[in-house]
Amino acid sequence: MALTGSVAHLPIVFLLLGRVAFVSGTEVRGVTGQSITLPCRYSVGKYGKTEMCWARGQCGVMNCADELIGTNGDRVTSATSQRYSLGGRIAAGDVSLTIKDLRREDSGWYCCRVEIPGWFNDLKANFNLRVSDGRVSFVSGTEVPGVTGQSITLPCRYSVGKHGKSEMCWGRGECPFSGCGDELIRTNGDRVTSVTSQRYSLGGRIAAGDVSLTINDLRREDSGWYCCRVEIPGLFNDLKTNFNLRVLDGLTTATATSPSVSTHLPVSAELLNNLISLLCWTARASVFVSFLSITVLLCKWKRTSSICLNRNNTKSIRDSIPLQQSH
Repeated sequence: MALTGSVAHLPIVFLLLGRVAFVSGTEVRGVTGQSITLPCRYSVGKYGKTEMCWARGQCGVMNCADELIGTNGDRVTSATSQRYSLGGRIAAGDVSLTIKDLRREDSGWYCCRVEIPGWFNDLKANFNLRVSDGRVSFVSGTEVPGVTGQSITLPCRYSVGKHGKSEMCWGRGECPFSGCGDELIRTNGDRVTSVTSQRYSLGGRIAAGDVSLTINDLRREDSGWYCCRVEIPGLFNDLKTNFNLRVLDGLTTATATSPSVSTHLPVSAELLNNLISLLCWTARASVFVSFLSITVLLCKWKRTSSICLNRNNTKSIRDSIPLQQSH
């Protein structure tokens, strides 16, 4: 009988778990000392302005356990550090988290939770942030994620003390044998001398060797390989770094529910926890309902028994009174 009861609840549990399809698990890479933005958006037109929070760790069943920053739908209401900020239009549903001055200890999971009224309606997105030292900026082949409409910086530096001020260029595609094939921007060691679009800029101190490329207003067509080439005099001395930029749409509800998101998400543990929690909740609810049912039945039985007992007592008393004969 108990087995039948458990099976009867399973369809309900899995129906509820179907609402947890908003979980994501994007891996994001950052560099110490720089900033990074973890994208998260929701549709205000569909859900209205709503509270949300960012937390360390993967999204749990409810709330943000280790909360970093929270909003009331219009503005930030709490933040544990000035390094955390929401630079987008919060009232328009852009609640992307920016972390400034990245540190190695910032590595780990982050949860964006948009609190939608109703049972298990919250929109959740998980990000696995991996922060590396700036010294690895010359490692070729680094994959960098970006989000449409936002900005991103591809890091590139060289030692002016060792090589002196040098010309350099950024180009589309992997670094060729010489030069930059599809050149985007170039410097003479002190300043930018040519650029193909106002969306490209070098915001660092060029004369100090910081020639990191910033791309503003990212578009899907910006995806692909980028080459940073510092032209050091001599044969085969150039410093070359390749970056594979992947530009994705913001995490709207349509993106979060798409099958492509779930194909690379480490969510089995979370779904298992959700299932266990829901089963426990269902079991407690069943016990509570059973307790109420038994209590009602006992109350009805007690009330009926009391009435019957009163009737029997009344009859016994009436029978015990002697009848008086009339004269």
